Amino acid sequence: MFMTRLSAVCTFAVLLHSHVLAQGIYTCVDAKGRKITSDRPIAECMDRAQQEISPTGTVRRVLLPPPTKQERAALEEKEKKDTEDRIKVAAEKLEKILDVANAELAKQLYLSGSHFGVTDIPLALALNHWFNLDVERQQDHTYLKAWIERIRAREHFLKVANIL
Repeated sequence: MFMTRLSAVCTFAVLLHSHVLAQGIYTCVDAKGRKITSDRPIAECMDRAQQEISPTGTVRRVLLPPPTKQERAALEEKEKKDTEDRIKVAAEKLEKILDVANAELAKQLYLSGSHFGVTDIPLALALNHWFNLDVERQQDHTYLKAWIERIRAREHFLKVANIL
């Protein structure tokens, strides 16, 4: 009985000790130039970088302070520009696909041939709203516009397209 209790206490102590070691130590230099150390992130240093030190003494990670108002504005501006760039690249890729479809529709009424078919449905659903968007287009795609208007004239197509 004694050995069982001793074993349980030792196991608990080892687990507790390993848990404490796994947490790490936080350190920073506060606004007054004092080095502060704690077992949790330091409230006095929330406006500056803090290091989490592992039990072996290496820097596990650096906790950065929240960005300033100017930094946030710069990040938002960068994200906006990145988004605009991705949209531009995607629109250019789409224009190339539309060029191929427009060339095919210059030769026939539908992508499926002389009649509306299963080949027309995916692109028609994808482009249903595209031609109503106010975006800069590189090409006019005359045949593609006529094609989408023919498909939009189909009652059942609009029922499905308006759900999407």
